[in-house]
Amino acid sequence: MKLVKYIRNFKRLKRRFRLLVIIIIVVVVYYVFNKKLYIPQVAINDVNSMTGELVNDSAFNAKVNQVADDLGIQANWLLACMYLESSLNPSARNSASGATGLIQFMPATAISLGTTVDALYSMDAVTQMDYVEAYLKPYASKMVSFVDVYLSIFYPAAVGQAPDYIIGAAGGAVASENAAYQDADGNVTPASIEAVITERVNNANFNVS
Repeated sequence: MKLVKYIRNFKRLKRRFRLLVIIIIVVVVYYVFNKKLYIPQVAINDVNSMTGELVNDSAFNAKVNQVADDLGIQANWLLACMYLESSLNPSARNSASGATGLIQFMPATAISLGTTVDALYSMDAVTQMDYVEAYLKPYASKMVSFVDVYLSIFYPAAVGQAPDYIIGAAGGAVASENAAYQDADGNVTPASIEAVITERVNNANFNVS
């Protein structure tokens, strides 16, 4: 009798496991074909606790999808750019420049959007996404790739330019302040930036293709 009961229980568990697998497959297929937000499996030592919370926050993820849809870009592109700029921390602040928030709004930029960096610093991520959208909206028609989205944040004048367009010449202020983006000649170009940021987001398991 015990053996029969064991077999019945095993069969029940097996059916439930199959159902769970089917549900998972359906959900994955739905998100892939609808190009919804892919939640990156970021290594715990690559992010702080706030980042981990945000990545798994349904309200934030829904807002990222909505903003991306409004801008006509992939949600993963936007999420990856914010990861690069702030590790998805809405209160991230550069003590030297005052740049603050998810995409590191400069003080003058914040004012042009009708807010301040201090106000942005106090906002939650979902609220701050409205300002991310407002900032990126003028560039919406030009953002046809992940790199375009990043350049719209980092150096808008470079969006749509040739890969070897000089953003910062060797020895200049821009190149000196962004040494990680320099190419072999010491210049900062769209191509040199793309090489660095693509490697970074790939290492964090973002899908930006």
